[in-house]
Amino acid sequence: METQIDIFGNQIPLEQVNNPKHETIKTRWRKMYGYDDQHTCGTCRFTCDFEVNGKRHLKCNLMGISESPDTNIGAADTACRRYEKMD
Repeated sequence: METQIDIFGNQIPLEQVNNPKHETIKTRWRKMYGYDDQHTCGTCRFTCDFEVNGKRHLKCNLMGISESPDTNIGAADTACRRYEKMD
């Protein structure tokens, strides 16, 4: 079985790479770092705000910045345990 290494260094089967049912990067990130139920991504210092073609996209600097919707986050999303308050 052929595999590909994801951004976390894990090997995943190639058939899962373009499978819409595979976990998003955000889901895997939260499995690794857990949740911080007291905060949201919108108040985290690692959240970046991008505008592309008139649409706002939020990304996490720790998770990685890409053009993929798999790395989009929401301001109201529950933060992960790597949360740090915005200055």
